[in-house]
Amino acid sequence: MKGQYSSQTLLNIVNKMIVPDCILVPPEAYNHEPHPHIVFHGKGKKAQRFVFINQKFSDFENDKLTRLELELQKLKINPYQKHPNWTRSDLLRYCYGTGWKTRVAVKVLVSYLKWYDSIMPNGYLNLYPKIEKILVRAN
Repeated sequence: MKGQYSSQTLLNIVNKMIVPDCILVPPEAYNHEPHPHIVFHGKGKKAQRFVFINQKFSDFENDKLTRLELELQKLKINPYQKHPNWTRSDLLRYCYGTGWKTRVAVKVLVSYLKWYDSIMPNGYLNLYPKIEKILVRAN
């Protein structure tokens, strides 16, 4: 079995994989709205958010997200182009993670995008050839 598949063959297999319905998240799960005490901990700039996806944002969060998006537009950076599955929720993580400092969030996001481009210029599938030996190693 060792070395049975080439990197390209592994990429082709992964690209053609179909995820069975039995392991997909049921659509009704996205309708769940956890209680605010589950979503938030703390208040103001010291608040923590534990649930990001499919949640309503506060006015404060929306304002900060808008500021971040405007700064990124000025720099001609579109994180949604690099990550088509990203939403505003993903950018909101950068706002929380940088203490709501827009300039810092821009700097961290730009740094991340440069790192991502250097490691995975064509997405996560670039990792497979790099880890092929681990994937095909006999137990």
